[in-house]
Formats: sequence, structure tokens, C-alpha cells
Amino acid sequence: MYRIMIKKDGFTLVELLLALFISAVMAAAIFNFFIAQNKSYSVQEQVSEIQQNVRAAVNLMVKEIRMAGYDPTENAGAGIITANPELMTFTMDLNSDANCHDYNEYITYSLYTPADGVKKLGRKGKQGENNAPVAENVEAIGFAYAFDSNGDGLLDRDGSHIIWAIDKSGTWYDLDTTDDGEINAADNVVAGEITGISVNLDDIRAVRIWLLIRASKPEDGYRNTKTYIVGNKVIRPLGDADPGNDHMRMRLLETIVRLRNIGLQTG
Repeated sequence: MYRIMIKKDGFTLVELLLALFISAVMAAAIFNFFIAQNKSYSVQEQVSEIQQNVRAAVNLMVKEIRMAGYDPTENAGAGIITANPELMTFTMDLNSDANCHDYNEYITYSLYTPADGVKKLGRKGKQGENNAPVAENVEAIGFAYAFDSNGDGLLDRDGSHIIWAIDKSGTWYDLDTTDDGEINAADNVVAGEITGISVNLDDIRAVRIWLLIRASKPEDGYRNTKTYIVGNKVIRPLGDADPGNDHMRMRLLETIVRLRNIGLQTG
């Protein structure tokens, strides 16, 4: 007869320590994976929020600015009222009643800061109306304008490049100071370059829009060291001395709107 020997000693201390060590390593790996996934989700959520915010705002501006000057009766005097680097006002006669006094016919876009301290892109749909928020957490907005000053049906150019300019007290300054067809960090956009061209608001044929929006909250460990050109402004997250320490993600969207209803030749 054979006897079965059963070991009754259990686990040794070394075996228990080894098991605890393996369990701890696995728990740490799972925890770190969870933290990484959660951070990735948070970043993607912020990026998605910024993109939706900036795209929705720019799409609305493009849609309405494109209609500037709509004047089917040719008696409303619709057109561009104010063309500033950070504010644009324009009118249209949507109901063909020969004036631009109705709601959504006298529109202003600009940046404003309400009581909550969060800068917003504001829209006024009528003269004298208060700003209604279009987008929140707006860092900067910029406008520049292309024009046909001699009435030849073509946008004025500097060589082969379209002039995108801003008005400073009646003098128009081209933002592309390097004359390479781009408006970027290489240009001295703050100073600009005098075009020497006399421009009336009725000469404007296209508008260039920049909208820079920041995240609603900072992200630990993120450093935004980018430089943003927004019209005639250079934006750095924390200035020249120490850029990037505010830990805020930003999104810049730039687009061009051709004005369909200004400068049309009628009867």
C-alpha cells in the first residue's frame, strides 16, 4: 500500500512576499494605465471643445459677413460700416424694405469681457443692442481687409500678392511686411507696412478672419510655447519673458470671406 504524502507547511514567507510584490506591480501598472487613459480622454475632450467652439463661431461670422451689402432695392445703403482690426460692423437689407433697421440687418462682431471675466466673441444683431455671446474663452480676434481701390474688378496687390491691410486712423497698413504672400511670425504685423493706397469702406471686397480660443481650464504639465499671429497682433501665452506657463491649450482658426454683394455692377 502506498501512502500519499500531503505537504501541510503552506506558503513560505518568501513566496508570500513574492506574490505581494507581483500583485503590487500589476496594481501599479493598472493604475498608471487608468491615469494615462483618463488624461488622454481629458485632453481629447478639451481639444474637441476648443475646435467646436472656434468652428461654430467662425462659421457664423463667415455666413453673415458674406451677406454684407445685400441690398435688393439698392436704396438701403447696405455695406460695411466699421472695419477695424478687432471689430467689424456691416449691414444688409434682408426683407427688402429699403432700410437696415431690422434685427439681423445691422451686425457687429467684436471681443468683449462681461462681468464673469471670461472674454467672449460678441455679436450685436441691431444698432444699440448689447453683445450676445457667440464663443467663450476667446483669447483674440483679428480682421484684415482686401480691396479694389481703383475699381478694376481685381483685388489690389503688392506684386503678385493680395494686400491684406488694416486701417489705422485713415492710413492702411499691409500685414505682409515680408511680401511673401503669407501673414506669419516673420512679418512685423504690429507695425505693418504703409500701402500708400487710399481706401474707402466701399472698396473692400474680402475679409480675413482670425479667431484664437483657449481651453476652459489649464492642463497640468502642458506648456504652450507657440506664437500666434492674429491679424495685427502677436499672441504668446505668457508674454516674451516666459512663454507657455499658463498650461492652456489654444486653437487658432483663420479663414477668408469674399463679399458677394459689395461692388456689384447694376443696371
